[in-house]
Amino acid sequence: MKIVIACVAVVVLACGLYVLYTNDPSVVPIYPRCPSKLLTGYDCPGCGTTRCLYALLHGQVAEAWAFNPFVFFAIPLLLLIFLTRRLNPRHSLYRAVHHPAFPLILLVLLILWTIYRNLPQ
Repeated sequence: MKIVIACVAVVVLACGLYVLYTNDPSVVPIYPRCPSKLLTGYDCPGCGTTRCLYALLHGQVAEAWAFNPFVFFAIPLLLLIFLTRRLNPRHSLYRAVHHPAFPLILLVLLILWTIYRNLPQ
């Protein structure tokens, strides 16, 4: 059953990436707007992620960085969290990533990033 779920997840991810690759979020209005931005007028930590991923899919790294540099840290971090789940709980990498303080550190980083990106430039 796990293999079926994994296959479905891969197909859904591939379809989502295809839709994103073929539809520029700056031009095509099919993507949802950020509720945080609509309600408060401020950028959330994820604002610009769709445009960032679109630029990355098209090999435009500098443009992607300009949309949301946090993505360059978030994607590898999420992969690290996902991939370390299968490690032995005694492994040092597993202990570091799954330490009780880790989510708190991530939350503090997200808050700091949100504050920084909303400061007047």
